[in-house]
Amino acid sequence: MNASFSPEEGAPRTLALTWEISDEPYPDLEVNSGDIIFFDYTRNHNVRMFKNEEAYEDCDFDDRWISPEGELDAGPISFVVAEEEGETIYVGCSVDDHCENGNMKLVINVV
Repeated sequence: MNASFSPEEGAPRTLALTWEISDEPYPDLEVNSGDIIFFDYTRNHNVRMFKNEEAYEDCDFDDRWISPEGELDAGPISFVVAEEEGETIYVGCSVDDHCENGNMKLVINVV
């Protein structure tokens, strides 16, 4: 995973994240409410949410989308973290087996 935060102090941060199939799982992210996550991908991926940790572990997606619903080539996209401190967001790619076998899922902890 290639990720970096912008260095601006006191302002919402932007995290640029290369969203791709990987041999290794994505490490958990720690973000603040209001931060922006930039999912950088070009084709054949999407970004969808899981309702909880169990669904995340099982790659069982619900009906919430971050990328435009049903579109595979909509990247890159930005996601503004609206959740509050202490909440956790679970996201992944629902294309083919990208979640199950491509490690395309991510835990985002709001701190």
